[in-house]
Amino acid sequence: MLGLTALDVTRLIAPVAEGLAVASISLRGNAPKLWRMIGLDYISGERALPFDIVKPHLSSLNHLPRFGFEVFLNRLLIKMKQPVAIVSFQNVASPSKAAKHGFWRGIRADALMIRDILFTVSPAEILIQIVALKRNRLIG
Repeated sequence: MLGLTALDVTRLIAPVAEGLAVASISLRGNAPKLWRMIGLDYISGERALPFDIVKPHLSSLNHLPRFGFEVFLNRLLIKMKQPVAIVSFQNVASPSKAAKHGFWRGIRADALMIRDILFTVSPAEILIQIVALKRNRLIG
C-alpha cells in the first residue's frame, strides 16, 4: 500500500468506533474508475469492523479461496442491514498486480483473483452486493 498514513487508519476506524456504521470500507485514490464513479470498492481490503461479526463464521473462513474474504464479509454486512461507511483514501494507492509482478504474471494474478471471487459468489450476487452496499453506505 502506498501513501497509507496513521490518519487514514484512524479515519477508517472512526465510523465504527463512534457507532455510526457497523463497518467501514476504503475507497482508494487509484481504485478502478468504475468503483470511484459509483463511490464503492466492494472488494477493497482496507476495512474496519468488529471481530464479533466474523467470530461466528471462523470455520467458514478456512474454506474461502484467497480473494473470497471481502465478498464473504460483504454478505455478512448486508445481512445486518446496518450502515457501512465508505472512507475516501484519496492519497492511498495499491500498486497493480502488473506493477508488482510484471505484465503477464500480473494479468494471471488478476484472473486468479476474479476466479476466487466467482468461486465465492456468483456474478449476480456481485451486483446484488454492490447495490446493497451502496444503499447502506455512509460517505466518510
